[in-house]
Amino acid sequence: MRNAKNSCQKYELSNKNIFSESGGPIRVLNVSRWLAASGGGGIQTFLSVSARAVQSRNILYSYSALMPGGAPEYASVGLGVHVGKSGVSNLRNSLYLWRWLRASLTDIDAVHIHGVLSHHFLVASIACLVMKVPYTVSPHGSLDPWFISQRRTKAFLYLNSIGRFLLRRADSIMVTTDMEAGYVKLSLIHI
Repeated sequence: MRNAKNSCQKYELSNKNIFSESGGPIRVLNVSRWLAASGGGGIQTFLSVSARAVQSRNILYSYSALMPGGAPEYASVGLGVHVGKSGVSNLRNSLYLWRWLRASLTDIDAVHIHGVLSHHFLVASIACLVMKVPYTVSPHGSLDPWFISQRRTKAFLYLNSIGRFLLRRADSIMVTTDMEAGYVKLSLIHI
């Protein structure tokens, strides 16, 4: 959906194999704040399940994370993993992520950004816009009013300065519930 502010839709993965314009598999980069070698929370579970779901559908996943971490088991099937460096600030890891994305996005067909209120969303979405690579955003609860209230000033400034702009430029916004769809619509209008 090109105009993300007008509607939120649920998608189902087709049983058909999907091919890129070059005729090869579709190459999708998943960008999140962190990756865990094992376990993890909601985003890690989503990444693990989706990696298994697309294995036989001619889709290759690669993974990138802002924070240092380990390569998860499910990442061994795709194109590789990039994680932040240990002992380095978020800002410096953001610069490393930016450089890596600028070099890597030429080989990527689409990007799926997981989460909104973190440096990785800002860096990845701007890189996608600059490199003209389509991107999808999954908020994973980061636009929930309770979550935003925990970071009231930062979230308000971030969303009103650049966050909403980048959300509106997303090729799609993928939500998991009707409630989250409502939060997205609210965030695209005002915070």
